[in-house]
Amino acid sequence: MDLRAWANDEFGARGMAKAARYLGVRYKTFYSWVTLERFPSMRQQQMIRIKTRGRVDIMQMQADFLYKKDAKLLQQPKQQKELQP
Repeated sequence: MDLRAWANDEFGARGMAKAARYLGVRYKTFYSWVTLERFPSMRQQQMIRIKTRGRVDIMQMQADFLYKKDAKLLQQPKQQKELQP
């Protein structure tokens, strides 16, 4: 289960702010994890495991995060250096 699904299951369809408070982080931090813009630190990962009773799959979250990060890198055009005469 991912963080968004867990938050919806535990706190309702609009429960991300409640989920963030429950986990002890700011909403912006929680949202950045949900959207895979950032990845939780080791300490935060352990906190997620404990407070969600293992329902959030951290390994899948990490794989999704890395896939998204790699996809962004592949989409960026390579910068070409101009040749000086």
